[in-house]
Amino acid sequence: MDFQSNDGFNDFYDGLVDAYLRWKPIDGLSVTAGKTKPLIAPYDWLESTSSQPTFERSQIFNQLGINRATALTVEYTTGPWYFQSGVYSNDTPSSTGGTGSFGDGEFGDLNGGVSFSLGAGYDFAEAIHTDKALLRFDWIHSDREAGDLVLGLYDDILSTSFVVKKDAAQLVVEGFYGAGGDGTNSDVFGFFIQPSYDILPNQLQLVGRYSFANSDGPLGVLGQGRYERKVADFGGRGDSYHSLYGGLQYFIYGDKLKLMAGAEWAKLDGNDESYDGFTLLSGIRLSF
Repeated sequence: MDFQSNDGFNDFYDGLVDAYLRWKPIDGLSVTAGKTKPLIAPYDWLESTSSQPTFERSQIFNQLGINRATALTVEYTTGPWYFQSGVYSNDTPSSTGGTGSFGDGEFGDLNGGVSFSLGAGYDFAEAIHTDKALLRFDWIHSDREAGDLVLGLYDDILSTSFVVKKDAAQLVVEGFYGAGGDGTNSDVFGFFIQPSYDILPNQLQLVGRYSFANSDGPLGVLGQGRYERKVADFGGRGDSYHSLYGGLQYFIYGDKLKLMAGAEWAKLDGNDESYDGFTLLSGIRLSF
């Protein structure tokens, strides 16, 4: 279990982030119950943010309305194969805005919409002689209801991921499709391609990323909250998105303490206007 505060530590307790029990009855099988991450997007979402080489998750993932939910999930791994299934409550309060009092609605009332997930993956590492070569497909279907707090924007979300690593080089390709959205959340498709290379092993890493998204509707693509939507006109919405990111990581104590710097160019096209600009970022990421 872990919880968060907020800016200025006011309140000091501002909601649960994760709170779950995990049972592993046999090798390869795990059952998880509680507030946890829905099982989709194994790299951009399920991977810890501490180990992410970019400041932000991809634009396409960030607009899908996925967040931690009260859930019951089952995962099974056998050899190179991976399988998952889960059921989630859509009325779980977001981890980015708690109730301010422990146990007061932290897990929701379980009377909103319900979502279900299925997924499967296979690691081709042995076949192609790499350290890792995981191909995975995941799907979440949401029986949405008005007022849902998570998983409430699309009826169906699909993700496809391929992560291949060999020595100092790694390549991640992850794609998403959201269908059955309401209002401005029209059907949307997007992906990102992210290569990285260790210039100095365990010390200095170079990373790049190209992102793309396109929607059926004129306002179905949402720019990044940090910081594109803060400076864009028309609410930072459009129908197509392109971005290029380049950056460095310097590891002081692995992913637990590192310096990061990067620059991202993004172009968001709308009906009559568009955003075209750069975001420069630098910072320290630490975890303990």
